[in-house]
Amino acid sequence: MSLLIYSSKFLLNTYCNIPNEKITINEDKSVQVFDDVYIKPELVKNGKLIINFDKIYGNFCIQELHLTSLDGCPKFITGNFTCDLNDLPNLINGPITVAGYYACSNNKLTSLEGCPNIIHGDFFVNYNFLKNLKHTPAKINGKGVFSYNMLTSLEGCPKYVEKQIVLYGQIGNGIIFSEKEVRDVCKVGMSVYV
Repeated sequence: MSLLIYSSKFLLNTYCNIPNEKITINEDKSVQVFDDVYIKPELVKNGKLIINFDKIYGNFCIQELHLTSLDGCPKFITGNFTCDLNDLPNLINGPITVAGYYACSNNKLTSLEGCPNIIHGDFFVNYNFLKNLKHTPAKINGKGVFSYNMLTSLEGCPKYVEKQIVLYGQIGNGIIFSEKEVRDVCKVGMSVYV
């Protein structure tokens, strides 16, 4: 067994309490986990994950770790993805598919570049520094929460939000949008909160 394989399993077992039998190391040394993964600070160095994940069959939480990059994140998550309370400027190298909700609130996001095209659950992007919604998923199958940003435009707004869309509380030079303005660019299944 190579040192990298041993190290990844050891680290996940030690710091995340994941049994070895729930961890698979791929040929490219990326890691699949058949369990929920809650990353601890010991698995972060210089603002990045020290393990390269591929697929997570469960939830993946990298919350409050001072991350500046999503390098090493899994590309596929069957549960929820939580990267709240970090220092992320964008979502590049984040998951491509998340079956549950996608939460990236309280970061330093100025761009949603790297975001999946479809969010299968709720999408939380509140308390960031977004000025527009470029790179937002075209479709959100839950609610879209974009409150407490600095939005001056609805450019890039999702085309479809199944439940509510929340846009109130824009700060700085942010604009207060009308419900009509939002519904003109986005088909919203339920309520618009502005």
